[in-house]
Amino acid sequence: MAHPLRIAVAAIVLARAARTLGPSARLTAPVGTGDDAPLAPGDGPRAADGPRAADGPRAADGARAADRPRVTVLVPARNEAARIGPCLDALAADGWTDELLVIDDRSTDDTAAVARAHGATVIAGQEPPPGRIGKPWALEQGLRAAAGEVVVAVDADVRPRPGLVAALVGELRRREAEGRRPVLLSAAPRVDPPHGVDRAVHAGFAATVPLRFGPTDVRGPEPQPSRATANGRLLCARARPLREAGGFALGAGGLTDDIALARALAGRGWLVAGADATALADVRPSPGRASSWRVQRRAITGADVTGRGWMAVDLTVLWVAQALPWLRLAVGRADAVDAALLIARAVVLRRTVRGLAPRRAPDPAWLAPLLDVPVVAAFTRAVFVPDRSWRGREY
Repeated sequence: MAHPLRIAVAAIVLARAARTLGPSARLTAPVGTGDDAPLAPGDGPRAADGPRAADGPRAADGARAADRPRVTVLVPARNEAARIGPCLDALAADGWTDELLVIDDRSTDDTAAVARAHGATVIAGQEPPPGRIGKPWALEQGLRAAAGEVVVAVDADVRPRPGLVAALVGELRRREAEGRRPVLLSAAPRVDPPHGVDRAVHAGFAATVPLRFGPTDVRGPEPQPSRATANGRLLCARARPLREAGGFALGAGGLTDDIALARALAGRGWLVAGADATALADVRPSPGRASSWRVQRRAITGADVTGRGWMAVDLTVLWVAQALPWLRLAVGRADAVDAALLIARAVVLRRTVRGLAPRRAPDPAWLAPLLDVPVVAAFTRAVFVPDRSWRGREY
């Protein structure tokens, strides 16, 4: 007879996997993708934008719709000269970007010069105080300088497509109208790993998120604050309430700063909402097997902002649901519980592969379950032996 713990985990994981089959909050470009793009339903007509920041790009002349919020886009950057240009070009061309701020996080390359050349206003970031992480500290400085009513934070390696900013703002306003409270909206871009092994590694680690939390972009029961999560590559919120709540500095004490920010805001009564931005943004991680494993271990565990009790639960779920079925199958001891868990794993795999840029068959991402045991082992190691170095800094 199967152990009660395995049966309980299987029941939880099957329910979470079933939720991944539901409709996601998928962001799509409004009709028209420039200055004439409409607001979210109910927001009224929209006129052409006025000028943006004085030394940044300008929108078409004309009157602004009275109820259309002014938007500041924040791009934190540290040594991103080689890849920030396409991100800024797309954001500068977006009719909803009223102010484009790059916060140069003490770069030692030409990040600031490249950002200015691509139409952004550059803020020379200050060194983070002791115990603070560079990226959220940079975003906090950008938030303090932002003139917009809404701030959108975009990682420098994201490649936005037309309509992204409008879609984020529209979804933010819909969630605000439904919940009648402040909202932190995060969205997941489509990931385009450069090599086959990177695709499988990413899909393997990505599966740990719905297995632990359920899908983050499908509406369902709101988790307790200590279980809130977010994708820091794309964030959107109202500037003033965010400042009043403590700003991006709320997440500056954790290496997984996006999760730290989400949990701090959820604890203050905010709604932390997720969306699927795979139709409107891409990101290509750095190539290389070692890089893929390191980035995933550092970014996805949330160990530094998760209590020991919940971390123990997460590790139990991953070992029982993601790793153990393959080990039991290998020694000829698989049973009905393992079969159910493997079905759940297949359902989750379908969802994680959908979050990757399409590739011609055969796609190595579908082989991600074959990496489940080393993925869970690497996840476990990252919990107990965290990597606290990033971008040339030790934390």
